Amino acid sequence: SPSTSRADCFLSVVYLQRMRTVDDRKQVMKLYEEVFGDKPYISAFPMVQINEQELIVGGACISRKHFQPAKVSKTPLHLLPGMRHSLESVVHCVKQGWCCILVGPPSSGKTSLVRLLSELTGNTLHEYSLSSATDMSELLGCFEQYNALRHLHSTIVEIERYINEFCSSYFDGDSRDPEIELSFVKKWLQLLPSTKSSSVSGHHSFLGDPGYINSLIEIGTEVHINQEKLHLPLSWSVEELNSAIKTISDSKATCASKSFSGKFEWVVGGLIKAAERGEWVLLDNANLCNPT
Repeated sequence: SPSTSRADCFLSVVYLQRMRTVDDRKQVMKLYEEVFGDKPYISAFPMVQINEQELIVGGACISRKHFQPAKVSKTPLHLLPGMRHSLESVVHCVKQGWCCILVGPPSSGKTSLVRLLSELTGNTLHEYSLSSATDMSELLGCFEQYNALRHLHSTIVEIERYINEFCSSYFDGDSRDPEIELSFVKKWLQLLPSTKSSSVSGHHSFLGDPGYINSLIEIGTEVHINQEKLHLPLSWSVEELNSAIKTISDSKATCASKSFSGKFEWVVGGLIKAAERGEWVLLDNANLCNPT
C-alpha cells in the first residue's frame, strides 16, 4: 500500500539512471538521504523472472508475445548481472511508451541490451545505423519510381510472417483439428528457397513466372481457409491476408501488361512501417544524425 511502500523504489529508474557519471549518481543519493532522512536501498542485482506471459526485472514487468519472430539472433542470450539495472530501466520505458535513450562508450552493450529485450519479449526489432549523411527520407519515406518487384517482395515478406505465426499458434495450441489440412506449409517450404536465392543473386525472373505467383496465391488462400475454421489468436486479420493475396494478383497482371514504366509512387520508410505494426526501432548513433 502507499503508506508502507518505500520512497526509494523508483529512485534508480527515475533519477539515478538519468545521470551519466558516477559522481552525479552519488550526489543524487546524498540529496535523497538529506531530504528523507534515510539511506536509500538500491539492489545491486535486481531479480529477473521470466515465464510464458511476462518478463520481470526488478520492479518492472512487461508482457511477452506468444509468437516469436522468425529472425532471431543465432548467438546465445547472455543476461549479465551488470545489465540488470539498465534492463529494468528500459523495461519501464517500454511499458510506459517512452522513448528510451541509451548512452555509453562504444562496445559497452547498448545495442546488445535492446536485442536481448526484444528476443525475450518476442518483439520484432528494426535496427538503423545513423550518421551525419543519413537522410530522413530513409526513415520516413520518399517518392520512387514504381517497381512491381518491390510490392511483390514486401508481400512475400508479409505472407511469410502470416504463415510462421499461424503455424506457431496452431502447433503450440492445446487443441488441434485433424481435419485442418496443412499441406500449404510443405508447399511454402518448397517455394521459399527459390525466392531467397533469387533475391540474393539479383535475378528476379520469378516475378514474371505465372506458376510461382499462382503458388503464392494458392498458399495464401489455404491459410485464409484454415484461419476461418480455427480463429486462432493472431496479430494479423483475415482482411490483411486478403489484401496480400490481392497485391500478388495485381502484381501478376502488372507484370503481364508491362504498364508500370514512368510511374512514381510514395514508398513508406522503415520507421513508419514499424510504427504502424507496433514493432521496435533501434536508432544506433543517433547523436551523429543531422539535427535538421
